[in-house]
Amino acid sequence: MGLAGLLAWLQGPPRCYLCLGRCGKGMLCPVCRDSLPGPRVACQRCGRPLARPAPACGTCLSRPPPYDSLCCPMEYRFPVDQLIQALKFNADLVAGGLLASLLVEPLVDRNGPLPQAILPIPLHPRRQRSRGFNQSSEIARHLGKALCLPVLEDCLERWRHDPPQSSLTALQRRRNVNGAYRLRTRKGRLPESVALVDDVVTTGSTVDAATRVLKSAGVRRVEVWAVARAMGAPGT
Repeated sequence: MGLAGLLAWLQGPPRCYLCLGRCGKGMLCPVCRDSLPGPRVACQRCGRPLARPAPACGTCLSRPPPYDSLCCPMEYRFPVDQLIQALKFNADLVAGGLLASLLVEPLVDRNGPLPQAILPIPLHPRRQRSRGFNQSSEIARHLGKALCLPVLEDCLERWRHDPPQSSLTALQRRRNVNGAYRLRTRKGRLPESVALVDDVVTTGSTVDAATRVLKSAGVRRVEVWAVARAMGAPGT
């Protein structure tokens, strides 16, 4: 959405963020909402697509990831990929609120208790200064407000400045984030259950690495919440 479109959207009456048509409740009109690539039928452990609902895919039954579950309602394709890129690279914070709203829906409807706190995947300070913000933190703040959960932005840090994940192969991504995260708080100060929040998951290397750090510090349950799951597209 360009500047003129954004100004038109901000000025009433309520208009759809994507097509600028009239809409009622929410930020999308019914037509655009129905065109989104989700909700997905996917493995509840890793988010890979499945033909029918199941708690785990064959890969997770034999080699489960370190995190305990993954909520990832959308596919990383148009228009969700454009919304993520608008937030990430154009600092479109309105798109961030819309992305968070897509993630809130399945979390509100879930069975069982929510985690005790939300932790956004951190950026290295140099990259965050360059970008001006952390897109995962923007999504996490909206989720925290909607779900009445604390957002802990000072517990986990990316202390090593490495190449962006989107520029690497799957093997390089795993090596790139191995040991890249560490805690900024003492052991025993973290909740027993947390949700790691990111914008998009591809290979899972980033959330794997962050989960291992949290579980080594005594966190018993780590969920991953991401807006979209990509297979071979730029992500983490």
